[in-house]
Amino acid sequence: RGINVRFDLYGYGSESELKFLKNKINELKLEEHVSVKNFTNPIKILISSDLLILASLKYEAFGIALIDSMALGIPVLGSNIGGIKEVLSFSKESLFEKGNYYDLADKIEYIILNPEISYKRGVKGRKKFINDFNGVKSINLYKKELNNKTWKN
Repeated sequence: RGINVRFDLYGYGSESELKFLKNKINELKLEEHVSVKNFTNPIKILISSDLLILASLKYEAFGIALIDSMALGIPVLGSNIGGIKEVLSFSKESLFEKGNYYDLADKIEYIILNPEISYKRGVKGRKKFINDFNGVKSINLYKKELNNKTWKN
């Protein structure tokens, strides 16, 4: 599409999956733009990121990487499945159809070409994190329930 981007892919996979991925990158001559990296410190990786994409094809129970990115104000895109869909329910425009690479490419292009939208989505995600995923609500709910519980031996 003529947009100069760099994709660093992190995650876990079998040896055969990683080999397939690296071969596909080479076959498509994308080595300058796409690399497969060892998964290390996720916060360090996220801090240097402009966008997080969670492109799961199989069920994803929660997507902690989304929450971490939202906490840092990094815009996110995710497959419209399982827990990803639930975490991103506040931002339908951040969801793409599982396996629909054209939909994903359109959404990436939109974010790249519209930095003000990217910024607003990062802010929106950060607010969602603060309001719903920071743990304080859960801790207070548990405290309340534990304080109200009549313990029996």
